[in-house]
Amino acid sequence: HRFALVTESNNSGYLWVASILGLIYSSLVLIVRLHIKWNLYGPDDITATMATILQLGEVVPLFVAMKRGLGRPEHLLEASQIADAGKATFVAQIFLVLALTMAKCSVAALMLRLFTRDMKVTYKSWILCNGTVALAIAWGIGSIVATTMACSPSGFIRGSTEGRCINPLTRWRIIAAFDIFIELLLFILPVIFVWPIQMKRYIKIQVIVAFGFRLPVIGFAAAHLHYVSIYANSSNIPQAMISALVYQQFELFWSLLAATIPTLKAFMRSFNSGFGMEIDLDGYGYCSGAY
Repeated sequence: HRFALVTESNNSGYLWVASILGLIYSSLVLIVRLHIKWNLYGPDDITATMATILQLGEVVPLFVAMKRGLGRPEHLLEASQIADAGKATFVAQIFLVLALTMAKCSVAALMLRLFTRDMKVTYKSWILCNGTVALAIAWGIGSIVATTMACSPSGFIRGSTEGRCINPLTRWRIIAAFDIFIELLLFILPVIFVWPIQMKRYIKIQVIVAFGFRLPVIGFAAAHLHYVSIYANSSNIPQAMISALVYQQFELFWSLLAATIPTLKAFMRSFNSGFGMEIDLDGYGYCSGAY
């Protein structure tokens, strides 16, 4: 497409396509989710909606950054363009972390809703789910601090040593390590909750698969970290960091998609069969007596 041309002097087209499609598909996923659970919304739906809104807050600054020169060689940009693109990218990173945090909280809130109906029996599950929510929020706050600390917004994409952010690779290694840990936790906890229950094994597997759709998020986080290691020492960061930003879009979209997969009708049948839940499959929602 003309607006997303990829040339030797401008590779922002990859990010244009990834960010626009990611936003469109995430919005469609949210619409499907809200339709499935019409008038029966819970904290998991609220946080999923917030995550999608925050995704918009992440994508718009990226558009501004690309208009101001993100994706082009630094030596072809004026100082004001580098500063403007840096500020916009800086803001986009904050919104990205917030959106990822809300997506993680959405999954933890769904587990809290599904697996902790009887507090006398599921008190430990309640603690684990709430602990995961707290951990995700702490990760979000810590990631924003790690991303912004001692880092000037105007120098966020500066390649020269003067004014650039210090040790971006170290920052993102720490962020990615906890990110991956939380994602593993969001996959392992449903296994812990489901496996001891007396039900058919194939039902357990269906439930685990529903939450297992999050695992690719780990791959995207690792890929992003790999590309951060490439641009971290580059003297042409505005162009070199495009690949890292593209994989962030992949991670965010998949995180939002995976937060909705367990709410789909096919997987809700597993909860209905295995947990004795009153789920209105014909109405694509939870009955009021289910919780």
